[in-house]
Amino acid sequence: MNPDAKILIVDDDEDNARILEHFLKRVYANVVVTDDGSKALELLAQESYLAVFTDWMMPEMDGAELIRKIRREIQPAPLIVMMSAKDKKRARQQALQFGADDFFGKPFNPQDVASFLEKCLEKQKCSQPSKPTE
Repeated sequence: MNPDAKILIVDDDEDNARILEHFLKRVYANVVVTDDGSKALELLAQESYLAVFTDWMMPEMDGAELIRKIRREIQPAPLIVMMSAKDKKRARQQALQFGADDFFGKPFNPQDVASFLEKCLEKQKCSQPSKPTE
């Protein structure tokens, strides 16, 4: 894992956001929390993040719109995970259609989040071309 990687949590449910933040801070030192999709987009325009965990239903800009805007406006785009208490099977399909990389139903298991991030980081390492040796 990369302890310097930044993680962004976007959730207007303060309890849920704090649980995820507390868990992720055990591995990642840089975890930022906001309760607003518009603010999240501003943060993403200013700095690079490894991953964004976004709630679906939020005031101002919901998670679906946030995902669409990230995919259009932020390059390179971070990993995006949508979280919701909606019907998990249908919500997962919709989240993936919006452009999310994965979906976690609420309540979620923090260990599943850690496993997801580990797998994604491993895929990134494997997909990067090796540097030539001198």
